[in-house]
Amino acid sequence: MATLNKDADLKESLAALIHDEQWSGWMKYLFDQGGTFNEDGTWTMQAWAVKRWGDLAKTPYSDLPETEKDSVRIEADKVLAVLRHNGPYVPTLDKWKGWIKYLFGETDEAKKYL
Repeated sequence: MATLNKDADLKESLAALIHDEQWSGWMKYLFDQGGTFNEDGTWTMQAWAVKRWGDLAKTPYSDLPETEKDSVRIEADKVLAVLRHNGPYVPTLDKWKGWIKYLFGETDEAKKYL
């Protein structure tokens, strides 16, 4: 039962990081880069931003320039900090079974571990 509470605590900590810092931070940054707030309540991004971030979104991490990788690594460090703060992650038996089914399907080999 303690693992279930640990899972819930970790999930909430990660959700807070993702919303409060990563997503909200990105939205604030995005709006600070310029653009147009339209009368109908929509917002139009500048063409340079559409090009830059559209290109980045299509680029696999392995192909990013080091400066962009550094930016992503900063975000990864934030996730690692939350994981370290919450202690080691020990998945529940149901999670292990789910991973085995996901990785190996309903094969005879997988059934040995279920």
